[in-house]
Amino acid sequence: MNKIAVVDLSWVMHRYRHAYEQFSCIINGERIPTGHIYGTYHFVKDLSENYKKVILAVDSSPTLRKEILPTYKSNRHKESPDKFQSYNIHNDLNDILIVCTSFDNVFYVKEECFEADDIIGTLIKKADEDWDFYFCDNDILQNIGVYNLCVSAGKELKVGEIVSRKEYILKKYELDLDYLPILWKVIKGDSGDCIPIGIERFPTKILKELCKDKVFDSNDVSFEDCIKVLKSYNNYTPKIKESINKLGDKKSELYEKLRLNYLLVKPMYIEKIKRRKMEGDIKSIFRKFNIKNI
Repeated sequence: MNKIAVVDLSWVMHRYRHAYEQFSCIINGERIPTGHIYGTYHFVKDLSENYKKVILAVDSSPTLRKEILPTYKSNRHKESPDKFQSYNIHNDLNDILIVCTSFDNVFYVKEECFEADDIIGTLIKKADEDWDFYFCDNDILQNIGVYNLCVSAGKELKVGEIVSRKEYILKKYELDLDYLPILWKVIKGDSGDCIPIGIERFPTKILKELCKDKVFDSNDVSFEDCIKVLKSYNNYTPKIKESINKLGDKKSELYEKLRLNYLLVKPMYIEKIKRRKMEGDIKSIFRKFNIKNI
Protein backbone atom coordinates (compact mmCIF):
# COMPACT_ATOMS: atom_id res chain seq x y z
CA MET A 1 0.00 0.00 0.00
CA ASN A 2 1.42 3.40 -0.99
CA LYS A 3 0.12 5.15 2.12
CA ILE A 4 1.45 6.55 5.41
CA ALA A 5 0.12 5.66 8.86
CA VAL A 6 0.55 7.89 11.90
CA VAL A 7 -0.18 6.37 15.31
CA ASP A 8 -0.70 7.77 18.81
CA LEU A 9 1.55 5.21 20.49
CA SER A 10 0.37 5.85 24.04
CA TRP A 11 -3.24 5.17 23.02
CA VAL A 12 -2.22 1.86 21.41
CA MET A 13 -0.19 0.81 24.47
CA HIS A 14 -3.08 1.47 26.86
CA ARG A 15 -5.55 -0.15 24.51
CA TYR A 16 -3.70 -3.45 24.50
CA ARG A 17 -2.76 -3.35 28.15
CA HIS A 18 -6.47 -3.68 28.89
CA ALA A 19 -7.37 -5.82 25.88
CA TYR A 20 -4.81 -8.40 27.05
CA GLU A 21 -4.88 -7.75 30.79
CA GLN A 22 -4.44 -11.49 31.41
CA PHE A 23 -0.91 -11.35 29.91
CA SER A 24 1.82 -10.96 32.52
CA CYS A 25 5.23 -12.12 33.64
CA ILE A 26 7.36 -11.99 36.78
CA ILE A 27 10.43 -9.73 36.88
CA ASN A 28 12.49 -9.41 40.08
CA GLY A 29 9.72 -11.11 42.03
CA GLU A 30 7.02 -8.71 40.81
CA ARG A 31 4.22 -9.69 38.45
CA ILE A 32 3.82 -7.06 35.75
CA PRO A 33 1.56 -6.73 32.67
CA THR A 34 2.89 -7.55 29.21
CA GLY A 35 -0.24 -7.19 27.06
CA HIS A 36 0.80 -3.67 26.04
CA ILE A 37 4.06 -5.01 24.61
CA TYR A 38 2.53 -8.01 22.87
CA GLY A 39 -0.46 -6.11 21.48
CA THR A 40 1.43 -3.00 20.39
CA TYR A 41 4.09 -5.05 18.61
CA HIS A 42 1.53 -7.03 16.63
CA PHE A 43 -0.55 -3.96 15.83
CA VAL A 44 2.50 -2.10 14.48
CA LYS A 45 3.63 -5.23 12.63
CA ASP A 46 0.29 -5.34 10.84
CA LEU A 47 0.59 -1.64 10.00
CA SER A 48 4.10 -2.17 8.62
CA GLU A 49 2.77 -4.82 6.24
CA ASN A 50 -0.03 -2.58 4.99
CA TYR A 51 1.63 0.84 4.73
CA LYS A 52 4.62 2.30 2.94
CA LYS A 53 5.65 4.11 6.12
CA VAL A 54 4.52 4.04 9.76
CA ILE A 55 5.22 6.93 12.18
CA LEU A 56 4.72 6.42 15.91
CA ALA A 57 3.94 9.68 17.74
CA VAL A 58 5.34 9.59 21.30
CA ASP A 59 4.51 11.86 24.25
CA SER A 60 7.27 13.81 25.95
CA SER A 61 7.18 14.48 29.69
CA PRO A 62 6.75 17.02 31.12
CA THR A 63 4.89 18.94 28.43
CA LEU A 64 4.36 22.67 27.91
CA ARG A 65 0.71 22.26 28.95
CA LYS A 66 1.80 20.82 32.29
CA GLU A 67 3.72 24.05 32.89
CA ILE A 68 0.59 26.06 32.07
CA LEU A 69 -1.63 23.95 34.37
CA PRO A 70 0.15 21.63 36.86
CA THR A 71 -3.01 19.47 37.28
CA TYR A 72 -3.27 18.86 33.51
CA LYS A 73 -4.07 15.17 32.89
CA SER A 74 -3.34 14.40 36.56
CA ASN A 75 -6.33 12.03 36.74
CA ARG A 76 -5.35 9.84 33.78
CA HIS A 77 -3.95 6.99 35.90
CA LYS A 78 -7.32 6.65 37.69
CA GLU A 79 -9.40 6.07 34.56
CA SER A 80 -9.15 2.28 34.18
CA PRO A 81 -8.26 0.56 37.45
CA ASP A 82 -7.09 -3.06 37.22
CA LYS A 83 -4.84 -5.46 39.08
CA PHE A 84 -1.77 -3.73 37.57
CA GLN A 85 -2.95 -0.23 38.40
CA SER A 86 0.30 0.70 40.14
CA TYR A 87 2.42 -0.33 37.15
CA ASN A 88 3.36 2.45 34.73
CA ILE A 89 3.51 0.86 31.27
CA HIS A 90 5.49 3.84 29.99
CA ASN A 91 8.45 2.38 31.89
CA ASP A 92 8.58 -0.06 28.96
CA LEU A 93 8.47 2.62 26.27
CA ASN A 94 12.07 2.18 25.11
CA ASP A 95 11.63 -1.59 24.83
CA ILE A 96 8.44 -1.09 22.82
CA LEU A 97 10.16 1.39 20.51
CA ILE A 98 13.02 -1.06 19.97
CA VAL A 99 10.76 -3.92 18.90
CA CYS A 100 8.41 -1.72 16.87
CA THR A 101 11.04 0.26 14.96
CA SER A 102 12.86 -2.96 14.10
CA PHE A 103 10.67 -2.97 10.98
CA ASP A 104 12.40 -1.09 8.16
CA ASN A 105 9.46 1.21 7.45
CA VAL A 106 8.55 2.06 11.07
CA PHE A 107 9.90 5.17 12.82
CA TYR A 108 9.05 7.17 15.91
CA VAL A 109 8.87 10.90 16.60
CA LYS A 110 9.34 12.39 20.06
CA GLU A 111 9.91 16.10 20.62
CA GLU A 112 10.79 17.61 23.99
CA CYS A 113 7.89 19.38 25.77
CA PHE A 114 5.31 18.30 23.19
CA GLU A 115 2.55 15.70 23.24
CA ALA A 116 1.82 13.06 20.63
CA ASP A 117 -1.26 15.19 19.78
CA ASP A 118 1.05 18.03 18.73
CA ILE A 119 3.17 15.73 16.58
CA ILE A 120 0.05 14.33 14.94
CA GLY A 121 -1.37 17.83 14.40
CA THR A 122 1.89 18.93 12.79
CA LEU A 123 1.84 15.94 10.45
CA ILE A 124 -1.80 16.60 9.56
CA LYS A 125 -0.60 19.88 8.04
CA LYS A 126 1.42 17.80 5.56
CA ALA A 127 -1.23 15.13 5.07
CA ASP A 128 -3.51 14.27 2.19
CA GLU A 129 -5.92 11.42 1.53
CA ASP A 130 -2.99 8.99 1.52
CA TRP A 131 -2.36 9.58 5.23
CA ASP A 132 -4.23 7.52 7.84
CA PHE A 133 -4.21 8.65 11.47
CA TYR A 134 -4.83 6.28 14.37
CA PHE A 135 -5.78 8.06 17.60
CA CYS A 136 -8.50 8.40 20.20
CA ASP A 137 -8.04 11.98 21.46
CA ASN A 138 -10.68 14.41 20.23
CA ASP A 139 -8.27 17.34 20.64
CA ILE A 140 -6.67 16.18 17.39
CA LEU A 141 -10.00 16.71 15.62
CA GLN A 142 -9.42 20.46 16.04
CA ASN A 143 -6.86 20.20 13.24
CA ILE A 144 -8.15 21.10 9.80
CA GLY A 145 -6.78 19.09 6.92
CA VAL A 146 -7.24 16.29 4.41
CA TYR A 147 -6.63 13.05 6.28
CA ASN A 148 -8.33 9.79 7.20
CA LEU A 149 -9.43 8.99 10.75
CA CYS A 150 -8.95 5.33 11.63
CA VAL A 151 -9.91 3.11 14.53
CA SER A 152 -9.18 -0.46 15.54
CA ALA A 153 -11.99 -2.36 17.21
CA GLY A 154 -11.93 -4.80 20.13
CA LYS A 155 -8.92 -7.04 20.65
CA GLU A 156 -8.05 -7.31 16.97
CA LEU A 157 -4.42 -6.71 16.12
CA LYS A 158 -5.36 -5.32 12.71
CA VAL A 159 -5.09 -1.89 11.13
CA GLY A 160 -8.75 -0.97 11.60
CA GLU A 161 -11.24 0.83 9.40
CA ILE A 162 -11.42 4.32 7.97
CA VAL A 163 -14.04 6.47 9.69
CA SER A 164 -15.65 9.59 8.24
CA ARG A 165 -14.53 12.50 10.42
CA LYS A 166 -17.60 14.47 9.39
CA GLU A 167 -19.94 11.66 10.44
CA TYR A 168 -17.99 11.07 13.66
CA ILE A 169 -18.15 14.76 14.67
CA LEU A 170 -21.82 15.01 13.69
CA LYS A 171 -22.67 12.00 15.86
CA LYS A 172 -20.55 13.03 18.87
CA TYR A 173 -21.00 16.81 18.86
CA GLU A 174 -23.97 17.36 16.51
CA LEU A 175 -21.80 19.72 14.46
CA ASP A 176 -22.00 19.50 10.68
CA LEU A 177 -18.26 20.09 10.23
CA ASP A 178 -15.23 17.93 9.47
CA TYR A 179 -13.24 19.42 12.37
CA LEU A 180 -13.97 20.46 15.97
CA PRO A 181 -13.76 24.27 16.40
CA ILE A 182 -11.44 25.25 19.24
CA LEU A 183 -14.22 27.30 20.88
CA TRP A 184 -15.98 24.07 21.86
CA LYS A 185 -13.38 23.05 24.41
CA VAL A 186 -12.56 26.61 25.41
CA ILE A 187 -16.16 26.80 26.66
CA LYS A 188 -16.82 23.17 27.65
CA GLY A 189 -13.40 22.34 29.11
CA ASP A 190 -12.34 18.69 29.22
CA SER A 191 -12.75 16.67 32.43
CA GLY A 192 -10.57 13.89 30.99
CA ASP A 193 -7.63 16.31 30.85
CA CYS A 194 -8.59 18.20 34.05
CA ILE A 195 -9.37 21.34 32.00
CA PRO A 196 -12.09 23.31 33.84
CA ILE A 197 -15.41 24.37 32.32
CA GLY A 198 -14.94 27.82 30.77
CA ILE A 199 -18.45 29.21 31.25
CA GLU A 200 -20.78 27.33 33.56
CA ARG A 201 -24.12 26.16 32.09
CA PHE A 202 -23.36 27.69 28.70
CA PRO A 203 -26.19 26.47 26.37
CA THR A 204 -24.97 23.80 23.96
CA LYS A 205 -27.45 25.03 21.37
CA ILE A 206 -25.83 28.46 21.34
CA LEU A 207 -22.32 26.96 21.29
CA LYS A 208 -23.26 24.98 18.16
CA GLU A 209 -24.38 28.19 16.47
CA LEU A 210 -21.15 29.98 17.42
CA CYS A 211 -19.00 27.11 16.16
CA LYS A 212 -20.37 27.57 12.65
CA ASP A 213 -18.83 31.05 12.41
CA LYS A 214 -16.33 31.38 9.57
CA VAL A 215 -13.67 32.73 11.91
CA PHE A 216 -13.00 29.13 12.94
CA ASP A 217 -12.19 27.99 9.42
CA SER A 218 -8.50 28.29 10.23
CA ASN A 219 -5.84 26.45 12.21
CA ASP A 220 -4.56 29.83 13.39
CA VAL A 221 -7.63 31.21 15.15
CA SER A 222 -6.55 33.49 18.00
CA PHE A 223 -7.95 33.80 21.50
CA GLU A 224 -9.16 37.29 20.63
CA ASP A 225 -11.08 35.79 17.70
CA CYS A 226 -12.84 33.48 20.17
CA ILE A 227 -13.74 36.40 22.44
CA LYS A 228 -14.96 38.45 19.47
CA VAL A 229 -17.36 35.67 18.44
CA LEU A 230 -18.66 35.28 22.01
CA LYS A 231 -19.30 39.01 22.34
CA SER A 232 -20.97 39.33 18.92
CA TYR A 233 -23.86 36.96 19.71
CA ASN A 234 -27.13 38.70 20.63
CA ASN A 235 -29.49 36.03 21.98
CA TYR A 236 -27.95 35.05 25.30
CA THR A 237 -30.04 34.44 28.41
CA PRO A 238 -29.70 37.32 30.93
CA LYS A 239 -27.40 35.26 33.17
CA ILE A 240 -25.06 34.23 30.34
CA LYS A 241 -25.12 37.77 28.94
CA GLU A 242 -23.99 39.03 32.32
CA SER A 243 -21.00 36.66 32.15
CA ILE A 244 -20.16 37.62 28.56
CA ASN A 245 -20.14 41.31 29.48
CA LYS A 246 -17.28 40.55 31.88
CA LEU A 247 -15.09 39.62 28.91
CA GLY A 248 -14.68 43.33 28.24
CA ASP A 249 -12.32 43.36 31.22
CA LYS A 250 -9.11 41.51 30.34
CA LYS A 251 -8.29 41.24 34.03
CA SER A 252 -11.55 39.51 34.91
CA GLU A 253 -11.57 35.97 36.28
CA LEU A 254 -13.69 34.72 33.37
CA TYR A 255 -11.35 36.20 30.76
CA GLU A 256 -8.36 34.54 32.43
CA LYS A 257 -10.17 31.19 32.73
CA LEU A 258 -11.07 31.16 29.04
CA ARG A 259 -7.54 32.22 28.08
CA LEU A 260 -6.14 29.34 30.14
CA ASN A 261 -8.45 26.87 28.39
CA TYR A 262 -7.46 28.27 25.01
CA LEU A 263 -3.76 27.73 25.74
CA LEU A 264 -4.44 24.16 26.90
CA VAL A 265 -6.59 23.00 24.01
CA LYS A 266 -5.06 24.88 21.07
CA PRO A 267 -2.98 22.59 18.82
CA MET A 268 0.75 23.31 19.13
CA TYR A 269 2.65 23.00 15.88
CA ILE A 270 6.28 21.91 15.79
CA GLU A 271 8.56 23.62 13.30
CA LYS A 272 10.79 20.62 12.67
CA ILE A 273 10.25 16.99 13.57
CA LYS A 274 12.74 14.18 13.18
CA ARG A 275 11.99 10.53 12.52
CA ARG A 276 14.02 8.18 14.68
CA LYS A 277 14.84 4.52 15.28
CA MET A 278 15.48 2.92 18.68
CA GLU A 279 18.31 0.41 18.56
CA GLY A 280 18.48 -2.64 20.82
CA ASP A 281 18.39 -6.42 21.14
CA ILE A 282 14.85 -7.49 20.21
CA LYS A 283 15.23 -11.13 21.27
CA SER A 284 16.40 -10.19 24.75
CA ILE A 285 13.33 -7.97 25.20
CA PHE A 286 10.99 -10.80 24.27
CA ARG A 287 12.85 -13.09 26.69
CA LYS A 288 12.70 -10.45 29.43
CA PHE A 289 8.91 -10.29 29.20
CA ASN A 290 8.49 -14.03 28.52
CA ILE A 291 6.84 -13.37 25.15
CA LYS A 292 7.32 -16.46 23.01
CA ASN A 293 4.69 -16.45 20.27
CA ILE A 294 5.96 -13.42 18.33
